[in-house]
Amino acid sequence: MTPSPDAYDWIAVATELAFMLPTSWIYCGWLIERFEVPATMHDRLLMSSAALCLLLTAEVVLGVTVFDRTVLQQLRSMVIGPGLVGLLGQLGFAAIPLGRRM
Repeated sequence: MTPSPDAYDWIAVATELAFMLPTSWIYCGWLIERFEVPATMHDRLLMSSAALCLLLTAEVVLGVTVFDRTVLQQLRSMVIGPGLVGLLGQLGFAAIPLGRRM
């Protein structure tokens, strides 16, 4: 029995999150030390916001250029099914600097 194409989307998102979130946690710690980002809520929130803006911009640009979607189609794909799980993972990614506050 071959999985459906939709099942592959779910597997891809789960696999990506399983590797990217722990890697992002480690790399974020390195960036905090390298650029001496203060452990204040304001500075870490600014870091989180910048990371999320860059990540979402890259997501939309890739959707438009690689998958030949319109911006609206790309945004819609990010709020249903595997795309929504990916978006939640991106929000988790953005929260990492806040979690590394202490």
